[in-house]
Amino acid sequence: MDRQNIFQVTLYVLDLTVFFATILVIGYFFWSVLTWLTSGGDPLELEAARGKITGSIVGAVILTPIYIIIWPYSSITRYTLPIIIAFISIIVFATILATFQIYRDKRQTRIKRELLKKIGKEEAAIIQDAEDHVNNIITILNAKTDGSVAP
Repeated sequence: MDRQNIFQVTLYVLDLTVFFATILVIGYFFWSVLTWLTSGGDPLELEAARGKITGSIVGAVILTPIYIIIWPYSSITRYTLPIIIAFISIIVFATILATFQIYRDKRQTRIKRELLKKIGKEEAAIIQDAEDHVNNIITILNAKTDGSVAP
């Protein structure tokens, strides 16, 4: 086997590795965003989702220079450029969405704190009880519209 063939085989293996790593990073990012969106405001799930998002961004940052180096010699990764552009667009969109969600959560918390300062503990307990009743009614109505039996 001459040097040219060894170079071509090595480049092809590296090319496949970068391609599959890109697909894995994109999949991991989607999974982390889905975790973020379905966390329901749970601090532990939000923290786990942030860690996953950070990990996927680090993976993309590591892959980018490798991709740039092998792109001129590549036969596979040159077709992944649209995937990379879409991935970057999704990262920007998810960042904007997360920023709005954080802003909304902070605003709701601030409004609740201000409301609790204005009213006493008894009134706060009454409001919480009313919220619980409304949530129970919504659950029952959702169960009836789904065709399932409410508890």
